[in-house]
Amino acid sequence: MEWDLPDQVKEADRDQEKDEATAGEWAEAGQPRGRGENASALPAEPQRLTRPASRVISLSVPSAGQVWRGSRGARSMVISIASGKGGTGKTSVAVSLALSLGTCQFFDCDVEEPNASLFLRPSITGKTSVSVLEPWIDESKCSHCGECSGICAYHAIAAFEKNVLLFPPLCHGCGGCILVCPEKAIAEGKRNIGVIEEGTSNSIAFIQGILNIGEHMATPVIKDMKRLIRKDMHVIIDSPPGTSCPVIESIKGSDFVLLVTEPTPFGLNDLKLAVDVVRELKIPFGVVINCDGIGDDRVKEYCQKGNIPLLLSIPWSREIAEAYSRGIPAVEARPDLKEIFRSLFQGITRITESKRDYDVQLGACR
Repeated sequence: MEWDLPDQVKEADRDQEKDEATAGEWAEAGQPRGRGENASALPAEPQRLTRPASRVISLSVPSAGQVWRGSRGARSMVISIASGKGGTGKTSVAVSLALSLGTCQFFDCDVEEPNASLFLRPSITGKTSVSVLEPWIDESKCSHCGECSGICAYHAIAAFEKNVLLFPPLCHGCGGCILVCPEKAIAEGKRNIGVIEEGTSNSIAFIQGILNIGEHMATPVIKDMKRLIRKDMHVIIDSPPGTSCPVIESIKGSDFVLLVTEPTPFGLNDLKLAVDVVRELKIPFGVVINCDGIGDDRVKEYCQKGNIPLLLSIPWSREIAEAYSRGIPAVEARPDLKEIFRSLFQGITRITESKRDYDVQLGACR
């Protein structure tokens, strides 16, 4: 079974072939690239051709490591790979996309159970601890007024007549108790909750967060990780599964969210939840169906009815599944699939640039 790229992505490939042929004719004839007397001649060095202002994506699939260019020149993108449920192939898609792009940053934000390193096999070059605020109570100053307990929405502090109990795992580090204490009996301490590891995997800058065992607040680790995002590279974020706070923190600020699902009733149910989240955050998104063929067509029907871009359908493949079990990414087991994922990236570029153009036009009308 062949991998199915939708018509809007295939159209980009046809446009590439047409424009590359035109570029070859220009080069042979030594003609200028534009029309009219002021058109500049085609440079001797091959340059990436870009669409006019009304068109928004690159005209050719770049080799690994090249920068994608749109109508506004080079622009890095932040793409988050998410899913409503675990086990849909989210990490496999994220890793394959990163390897197909070549030079990029890869963030494994599934800090409770990061596993992208099993496939990218990075060399870790640095570690940074992540800490959160934890109140320290001086009982000698405490009047047991209960103000700290009253302001804590997470019940991390319980004030009694003769003592105050602190429950560190419940504390979210907001500092409210410190602000309201009239006796200044609460000081600011810190508690380590995890680490951030940085490294490289060939031309991929690899970053992963690891939450300490027993900790439940993944969001602070993800926040600290995302401070390492560079503006001069494409960024692939492997988000946690589900639709809870860690997912929101991971995808927040992304240019595009790629939702990976499976053609099953559970996959459809959780996809709907994920779609509600990204729509609430007003982030452009599209869907990838993994293991296509093992279930029914209800996911495709849902995407069609909801006008949701279905960017890629990945058929069930025993070859890819066996490679995955050995820690081998799909694009290494099947190198020909890199072009598929580059076309997927191109489809994402089309959607984000089109939305950006629409937002600019909408802003001009207001």
